[in-house]
Amino acid sequence: AAALKTMEASELDDEAHALLDILNGSLKKEHSLEKLQEYLEDQRRFVRIEAVAALGGCKEPRAFDILTDFLDSDDPLLSKKAVEAIADSADERVVDMLVGILKGKYAEKMRVSAINGLGRKAGESMIPLLVDLLEDRSIMVRWEAEEALVRFDDERKIQPLVNFFERMLSERKEPFNDTLRHLRAHNSNQIIRIYSYL
Repeated sequence: AAALKTMEASELDDEAHALLDILNGSLKKEHSLEKLQEYLEDQRRFVRIEAVAALGGCKEPRAFDILTDFLDSDDPLLSKKAVEAIADSADERVVDMLVGILKGKYAEKMRVSAINGLGRKAGESMIPLLVDLLEDRSIMVRWEAEEALVRFDDERKIQPLVNFFERMLSERKEPFNDTLRHLRAHNSNQIIRIYSYL
C-alpha cells in the first residue's frame, strides 16, 4: 500500500494493517466523495493519507477543492500526498495548480512532486518552466527539473543543460559524471552534442 511506503512500519499494528487492506479495497471500488470525507476525518493518520491519495481519482469537482486545502496541512506527508493526488486528478485546473505550487513557497518535496505531475500532464509545453527551475533555490528541485528535461527530445534543452552542468561542476556540489550518464541513457545523439560544448 502507498501509505506503508512512506510510514515507519512500527506505526502500524496488526489491526491497522488489516484495516488498511480493507480501506484500500473499498477505495478501489468506490471513490464517492462522501465516503472519502469520512475517512479524511479519521483519527488515524494512515487512513487520512489513503483518503487524500484516493481523492485524486474522485471525479466530483469538489474533490479537487478539498485537495487544495490539504496543501497547507501541518502534516508534510499529507501535503505531499495532496500534490500527488492533484496530479492524478482529471480536473481541468490541474496544470495551473501544479505550476502554482512550483512557483510558490511550498515545501521542497511538494515542489518535486509537482514537477513529476507536470511531466505527465503538460508534456513539452513545460520545457520553458523546467529551464527556469534549473536555477531554483532548491537543489532537489534543480535536479528534478534536470531529469525531466533530459527526457524530452527538444533542442531547447541543450544550452540550458550545458550551463547547468558547467555550474554544478564548478560548484563541486553534485557528481557531474552521474548527470552525463543520465543523458547518455536518454539520448546518445544529444549527449554527443552536449560534449561538443564542454
